[in-house]
Amino acid sequence: MALPLSIEALVIVLPFAFSLVLLSIVRKTEIYCREPWPWVLSTFIYGSTFAVFLAMIISEGASIFLGLLALPPTLFTLATAVVVAPIVEESLKATGVLSARSKLTEVENGIIYGSAVGLGFSATENILYFVSAYYMAGAVALISSILLRFMTSTFLHLGASGVAGYGIGIANVQRAAGIKPIDWRPYLFAAMGLHSLFNFISFLPALLSGQYSTEILVASFLMGIVMVWLVFIILRRKIKTLDRTSGCAVQGSPPISPSAANLWRNSKLPFFQRRPGAPLPSPGSISPVSSGSFCEALHGGGRDRRLRHSQDPRL
Repeated sequence: MALPLSIEALVIVLPFAFSLVLLSIVRKTEIYCREPWPWVLSTFIYGSTFAVFLAMIISEGASIFLGLLALPPTLFTLATAVVVAPIVEESLKATGVLSARSKLTEVENGIIYGSAVGLGFSATENILYFVSAYYMAGAVALISSILLRFMTSTFLHLGASGVAGYGIGIANVQRAAGIKPIDWRPYLFAAMGLHSLFNFISFLPALLSGQYSTEILVASFLMGIVMVWLVFIILRRKIKTLDRTSGCAVQGSPPISPSAANLWRNSKLPFFQRRPGAPLPSPGSISPVSSGSFCEALHGGGRDRRLRHSQDPRL
């Protein structure tokens, strides 16, 4: 049976609209040399298409394998939700950040592109859950699912991918500066752990159903909200902190030593880079630039709109 037209529009438009509003908030957290919408949207689309559908295929294969082990139903559900889903989904979302590596000219860009791929992933996943909820229990279940997933799961995907993106951003900036990069995989493992913990908390009401099932359900819901919103707040603060110390934020300041070590220490790496993917010149050949000319150089000549962003934080 086909969905009513009004319900179909709701379950398709609302998830993407909500995710794009959150993406706009994350993107605008960076004041100086803000990432262009086309770049951010391309990563969002990657998450909403390739990453989510490949995750579905791999997860289905893992579920079939676990089914062959004849696990008890509770253990089977726990294994797929707490082990399989976090590993598969966070790994594939991280590939979205890696595919945008040439754009990670500042550490905070890793968080922004990580959030973008996570929100794209969440938008498509929410559509599938909303359709399932409507077919299983009607409009009331659909509304409940919308409220629940918008308050928790959407922020989970944003935060977990942002954490992994942060690690990838650090490594990319260090590598470009000629410094031995950190291993970004622990950040990916942290994202998996966050996702796994959230799913476990969500599974608690079913695992501990009994006399206090209502209390457990409420406590689980509140714990999930606090956890994912806290990560969201921390990531936005991290973007603000890194943005204030970036090369784009330096306007009318004294010349800065262009050595690789100083650039990394002060998040000045983007002074090196004229456009994503361009080869990096030797530190001795770099001339210090102001915020305006720097932002233009970073993203390519002729980007007047990006230049205005570096000069006027209100834009």
